[in-house]
Amino acid sequence: EIENKAANIRELGQQIVHLDSFVRLNYVGFQTLTEKFDDLLGTAGSALFVSGLHCEPFCNIRFDDILILLGLAWALWRTAQSTEQSKDATWKPPESFIRNTSKYWVAPENVVLLKTRIVEHLPYLIFGASQTEQEKLLEPFALLDLEYDGLDDQKALSAYSGTMEESQLLSSVYFDSPEATSYQERIRREEGARLVRFRWYGENSQEPDKEIYVERKIHHEGWGGKKSAKERCVIPQEDIFDFMKGKFDIDGYFKQLEEQGMYSEKARKNMKGIAVEVNKLIQDKKLQPIIRTSYYRCAFQLATDNKVRISLDTQMSLLNEYMAGGHQNKPWCHIASDSLQRDDVYRFPYAILEIKLQDVSEAPLWLRQTLNDISAIQVHKFSKFQHAMAFLHPQRVPILPHWHKDFLEWQNKKDDAEANFRRRKKLSRPDCE
Repeated sequence: EIENKAANIRELGQQIVHLDSFVRLNYVGFQTLTEKFDDLLGTAGSALFVSGLHCEPFCNIRFDDILILLGLAWALWRTAQSTEQSKDATWKPPESFIRNTSKYWVAPENVVLLKTRIVEHLPYLIFGASQTEQEKLLEPFALLDLEYDGLDDQKALSAYSGTMEESQLLSSVYFDSPEATSYQERIRREEGARLVRFRWYGENSQEPDKEIYVERKIHHEGWGGKKSAKERCVIPQEDIFDFMKGKFDIDGYFKQLEEQGMYSEKARKNMKGIAVEVNKLIQDKKLQPIIRTSYYRCAFQLATDNKVRISLDTQMSLLNEYMAGGHQNKPWCHIASDSLQRDDVYRFPYAILEIKLQDVSEAPLWLRQTLNDISAIQVHKFSKFQHAMAFLHPQRVPILPHWHKDFLEWQNKKDDAEANFRRRKKLSRPDCE
């Protein structure tokens, strides 16, 4: 009976994949037909028509909701299968993260298939919520960044607002000097190389009280015995500009947090150390906002097992944040109303899959089979920051990432194929005179 249920749930997953293919195929079909119509009649209505497709029932489908329910169905099945996995088990972060990490590029048309395969074995990662609570609330928002030292677990949840969404929007502004000093230190993998970024979750309309996570990543080579780490502190957005310019009263801010009873004493001490270090890095190295990454992330992991953790980043956009002389006035980063050049925005054409293994030598068989089925491309040490710098600031980077050449070849082939397709369409157009 239980195995029959597994087959039924698996069939539901296949139907979700077919639905995704249906939506994609029809969307492209309507786009092609309306472009052909414009070509024949000399009109320009395709873009307007295609933009309205998102309101049509066949296209306006919330796959988030469906995938969450599929994940819950598989979670119930696993609970029935195993006596070790309790429905009331709640995932808690380990004291340290020592993991073997691998990253892959996944074509967008394979993302839904990938998710249906993953939830068969791993649930969406919901920090602080058991399966029973998820079923009651149906608010499975993924805790996306737990690998930071010095923050209280409960306070970390303030970055998230869970509705019926399986992915959360993450945006990060990376800092570097005009000479790309941080980039060069990172790509050369220099011992102790540091990278500064400011991160937020969800939308950002420049609300003064919006929490901005000031982060410092530090690289350590394995032979030195130290582990690479990322640490963060939280500063309200209204104070970020002064912090960037070295005018922020760090001592006064953390004294105020103490008076308000915010965070534990240990967390405040750790965060203050990061704030002081990042402030000094910005001033000493003349760092300024240089690029931004924005993407949607979901994560998967068993509540009782840290052996395998998977995160998936989709719809990544890269934005040029550089301004000659730095941002002289507020706001501290670009806002929606800013006028940008076409070359200031780059849309990454793949989803980014990250697999983290703990205390195991290789990924489980089901995961290796899935990677093969979706034609995932493994990219050793892929870095969003380095990729953005190579494409948005090529004149500043004397060394390109090792994947850059292969990526360009793939992109050029894709552009050539699209150009040939459009050329054939024009040649096949009948004479309407």
